[in-house]
Amino acid sequence: MDDRIFPPHTPTKTSLRTRASYAARTLALCLAAAPLAAPLAAQAAPTAAPATPTATITPILTARIRAESWNWFGDAPGDDYAYPHLLLRFGLEQQRRTLGWRVEFAAPVVFRAPDDATQGHGAAYYRANGDRRSIAQLFPKQVYLTLGRPAAGHRARLGRFEFSEGGEVIPRDATLAALKRRSVVQRLIGPFNFTQGARSLDGVEYGWSGNGLTVSLLGALPGVGVFDLDGWDHVTEMPIAYAAVTGAAPWSHTASEWRLFAVAMRDARGLVKPDNRPLAVRAADRSAIEVMSVGGHLLQLMPSRSGPFDFAAWGAAQVGHWGTQPHRAWAADLEAGWQPRGLPWRPWLRLGLFASSGDDDPSDDTHGTFFQTLATPRLYARFPFYNLTNVRDLSASVSVRPAPRLILRADVRSVGVGNTADGWYQGSGPYDRASFGIAYRPSAGERTIATLLDLSADLQLSRRWSIAAYGSVAPAGPVIGDLSAGRFGFLEIGYALP
Repeated sequence: MDDRIFPPHTPTKTSLRTRASYAARTLALCLAAAPLAAPLAAQAAPTAAPATPTATITPILTARIRAESWNWFGDAPGDDYAYPHLLLRFGLEQQRRTLGWRVEFAAPVVFRAPDDATQGHGAAYYRANGDRRSIAQLFPKQVYLTLGRPAAGHRARLGRFEFSEGGEVIPRDATLAALKRRSVVQRLIGPFNFTQGARSLDGVEYGWSGNGLTVSLLGALPGVGVFDLDGWDHVTEMPIAYAAVTGAAPWSHTASEWRLFAVAMRDARGLVKPDNRPLAVRAADRSAIEVMSVGGHLLQLMPSRSGPFDFAAWGAAQVGHWGTQPHRAWAADLEAGWQPRGLPWRPWLRLGLFASSGDDDPSDDTHGTFFQTLATPRLYARFPFYNLTNVRDLSASVSVRPAPRLILRADVRSVGVGNTADGWYQGSGPYDRASFGIAYRPSAGERTIATLLDLSADLQLSRRWSIAAYGSVAPAGPVIGDLSAGRFGFLEIGYALP
C-alpha cells in the first residue's frame, strides 16, 4: 500500500493544440455571454442612475517568493529538505456599471524540488510535474465576465475564476469578517492559494441579494492546478455544484451571520479510492464517487464589559455513493473566542474542537468517512500533515498585535483520528486527472496522530509589501509511530499592486 500523500504518476501534459482549444472555449464562453449583459443590466440598474459608458482598465500584479523547509517526521532520508519558489500573477480588469471583465495569468516557478522525498509539498510538485526538480509554467488563472450590479441585487460571473465556499458575503463588522475567514470559509471548496498552482473553477456563478438574504448558486468544473502547474485544462470528469443562502440572525443584524448550503460533486476519474478497505477491493472498485454535503454555519459576537466574546459553529452531513458503497458521513466544528479589554497587544484567545466521521467497519457495505471535496487544507492545518477527514482536532490559539501592522499567532493542537477502525488521511483533494490527492494510512487501532505547536508572524510593511514567517514542530503520536517530530516552516515576501 502506498501511504504517501501524492502517489507517483505520469501526468498527461497539455499540448499546444489543447491549450489553444481551451483558450478558444473560454473566449467563446465569454463572448456568448455578452448578449446576456444587456437584459441583466437593464434589470439590475436603477432607471434614474446615469449610465457610465467607460471605466478605467486596472492592472493586476501580485508577486511572492517563499522558501519552505520540511521534515516529515524522519519518515525517510529524503524527507528533510528545503526549496524556494516564486509566483507572479498579472493581468487587466475593468468594471463598468453593469458589466466587467478580468483576464489574469499565473506564472509559477519552483526551484530544486526534492527528487528523493516521499512527503510534503516539495515531493508533490516533483511528482505532479513529470519528475522535474525545476518547473516553470504560464497559464490563465482567471478569465471571466461579470454581469449585473450587486448593489441592485443581481450579479453573475462566467468563465474561469477562483471561488471560496462560504465567502460569498463579507460581513460589515471587521471582527465578524475575521472570524468568518478563520472558522468557516473554504472547508469544502477553496482555491488553496498557498500552493503555486492553486485551484480555479471553469463555470458560472450567480448571486441575488434582497430582504436581508443572499442566495448563491454555482456550477463548474475544477481546473488543473494546486501541485500540477500545467493549469490550462480542467477536469471534465468532476462536475461540482453549490447552493447557499446567507443572512443575519434576527436578534443581531450586525453581529451575527448564518448560512445554509449544499455541495454536490461527482468524480468519475476511475482512480483507486483512499479508504480502509483492502487494496484488492479498492482496486476493483472504479465506480464514480457521488457525494452531496448539506450543512450550515452560525457566527455570533457577544459584547461584554470584559471584552467581546465570539462563537462559531459549522456542520455538514453527507450522503451519496463512494464507488459501489453507499456513503454516509458527517463533520462538525465548534469554536469560542475572547478578546480581553484593556490589555496590551490586543490578544484574541480561542478554543476549538473539530470532529469528522470515519468508517467503523471496512467489511460492511457502507462508507462512513467524511470527504472534504475540493478543500483548502492549510487554513485548518497550518502544518498540513492532516486534513479534515476522520479527524479530531482540539485546539487552543492566541493572536496578538504588538504593532498596528504586525500580527503574531500561536497554536497548540492535539490531532487524532476520529475512528480508530479507519486511518490517517492527508492531502488537498483532487487537482488533476491522474492524482486522487488524498492518501490513507491505517491507524492500527491508535488514536493520536501528533501534537502540533506553531507560531506565525505577518507584517504589512507598506501598502504593497508584506512579510510572512511560520514555524512549527509536531511530536509524533502512536498513529505515525516511533519517529522523530515533524517540522515545517517558511519565510515569504509578498508584493501586491493596489
